[in-house]
This record gives sequence, C-alpha cells and structure tokens, in this order.
Amino acid sequence: MTIYTDPRAADDIEAAAVWLDGINPGSGDLFYDAVDRTLATLLLNPRMYSRVSRPPRGREVRAAPVDGYQFTLTYELTTMQLVVWSVGHARARSQGWRQRMRGSSP
Repeated sequence: MTIYTDPRAADDIEAAAVWLDGINPGSGDLFYDAVDRTLATLLLNPRMYSRVSRPPRGREVRAAPVDGYQFTLTYELTTMQLVVWSVGHARARSQGWRQRMRGSSP
C-alpha cells in the first residue's frame, strides 16, 4: 500500500505547522514528525481508526488523530492506496474533505 497526499491536505499540514511554530518555535517540525508517525502507523494497520459518519457511497473514509496534537487526519482506503484528504484541528468540525473528494479519485 502506498500513501497519496492530496495537495490541499499537504497545504493543511503546512498551515498547521506554521501556526504551531507561531505559538511555540520549533513545534512545527515536531508536528511534521507526528504526522509522519501517524502515517507510518496507518500503513501497518490502515483500519485502526473508525470510519467517518456518512462517507460518500462506496468509499472507505476514516479519521485518525495526529499523535500528541488536537488534529485529525482524514483519509480514504482504496485497493492500492491510503489517500490523505485533509488534516485539521479536531475542534474545527471541518467537512472540507467531503468537497475535496467530490469528483476526485486518486
């Protein structure tokens, strides 16, 4: 299984790291490391976390917490890939990944 990160999800990760660095210099790099650890864990056990409620029909979408941070990584499992659709603050209740998935197939 390979990982594909939607470019908008990569932007989410970068924006979160910049925001965290603004609060505490150096914490952005630690956030990148935490995202990498989360992805490594998902490669070993991609179904470790629960499915999101009401995913698009026929698609397996799940959400994983980013280790040590109040951020959630929303991803989809396909036959060959783990597709990262978004990374956002857990309290934001963002459904941006839904718009990103609409009409997209990795």
